[in-house]
Amino acid sequence: LGVAGDHRGSSLSPSRLRPFGGDPLTNGLQHGVSASLMEPKHEARKKPSRAGEFEETRELVELSAEVRPAEQSGAYVLAMMLKFEDRMNRELTGQFTDDESPEALSDELVEYGFVRPRDHHRLVDLIGQAMALCRQSQATVDEIS
Repeated sequence: LGVAGDHRGSSLSPSRLRPFGGDPLTNGLQHGVSASLMEPKHEARKKPSRAGEFEETRELVELSAEVRPAEQSGAYVLAMMLKFEDRMNRELTGQFTDDESPEALSDELVEYGFVRPRDHHRLVDLIGQAMALCRQSQATVDEIS
């Protein structure tokens, strides 16, 4: 995964992630679709991350992901719904390429403060399962064609 503007291409960095049906996120603090994430009570629970933004501290209690082919050849769209312990939801979408691993995608989500580091392994498993389902459905379609 590359950082937005990086020569490496696709990324799940804040400028590439979007709320479902929304515009690209432009403010590093607005990583989710809920305005209440900006309330001071949440800011006090975050600390600086490696990317210079904020590190998430809330535990994930529910998460789901879907991977589907993007309109561009060789690219995919990852759509995720994350529910935190305080019942706040974060819905994200972003593009990635076939050569990017679940570990790399999860690393980037942690690095940019979308999820806490302790939930990294859960994201790796979830993204890996979603990628496998997408590839399986593509193989089925290819066999039928």
